[in-house]
Amino acid sequence: MKASEVFGRISTHMIEGMMLHDQMTDAFNFLTLPNFRELQERRYYEESQSMRDLHVYFISHYNMLMDEGRPEDPHAIPRNWMGYSRQQVTMETKRKAIRDLIEHWVKWETETKHCYEKACMELMECGEVAAAEYVKKLVMDVNEELAYAQMLHIRLEGIGYDMSTIDQMKLEE
Repeated sequence: MKASEVFGRISTHMIEGMMLHDQMTDAFNFLTLPNFRELQERRYYEESQSMRDLHVYFISHYNMLMDEGRPEDPHAIPRNWMGYSRQQVTMETKRKAIRDLIEHWVKWETETKHCYEKACMELMECGEVAAAEYVKKLVMDVNEELAYAQMLHIRLEGIGYDMSTIDQMKLEE
């Protein structure tokens, strides 16, 4: 496995992650949940910066452009939402949407952690120790995000997705 292939896979996954957070930002905005929208918007910008940093690292250390794969749409927003207005969203639909979106986020970050861990091991196996250390930092970052997403999921489950509580929740990482 070449380092360029590993970095290309990471970059493609990062683009998909940015797409996920972008879609979740729109979904929470549509659901009129500004705290959740802001949380996902911050994640989008942080992941965008992380991807830029990855490209700078790769170009600086390998003197090549990164060959990325084709990102896939994470489908965070259900297709059947298209054409509806905010006023048509019932409280039950809102609760279910929050649950589904947060579960999607937890699942995504779990997959991301596994993706980065695998990349780190592949880089170590091919003797790219410094690159593996760089990717190890990505593993640690996503591990923190995953812990937060899981904690938020547990909190929301604990309150039964009560909308009056959700509307007052402070969301900070």
